[in-house]
Amino acid sequence: MNQSDTPERGFRPGLPNRADGLSTSVAASYASIMAFMAVVSEGSFAKAGERLGVGRSAVSRNVQKLETQLSTRLFLRTTRFTQLTHEGKRFFENCNQGVTQIVEAMNDMLELRQGPAARSGPHQLDGRLRQEGGGAAAGKVYEGLS
Repeated sequence: MNQSDTPERGFRPGLPNRADGLSTSVAASYASIMAFMAVVSEGSFAKAGERLGVGRSAVSRNVQKLETQLSTRLFLRTTRFTQLTHEGKRFFENCNQGVTQIVEAMNDMLELRQGPAARSGPHQLDGRLRQEGGGAAAGKVYEGLS
């Protein structure tokens, strides 16, 4: 068996080695990424569920799916705290800019359709996406993408 035939740690046959932006697995991953981002921002799975309008168990399942897909742990979890692993911090840093750009693109299209009044404030409840700062290490998470 040569080096290219050696399975990588966490490699599962039948799954792509790289993310494909148009595949259905990435579409499913997007919900998991948003759950991950909400947990980082809110500091807990329960608060992330409240923010996204889903239960804590749904958030947990989405994060577990993402961890399985990435073959790594993103959080250290106990009943008392949730903390990002080194890999989780790196993943968050890599995702944050892309998610910000997606939200800005969607808000730009909403503004184009609804006019400049659609950007009147970050706390509107009109279905617009909004971004808010999280904790010091959290960055941004986007409500409305559950």
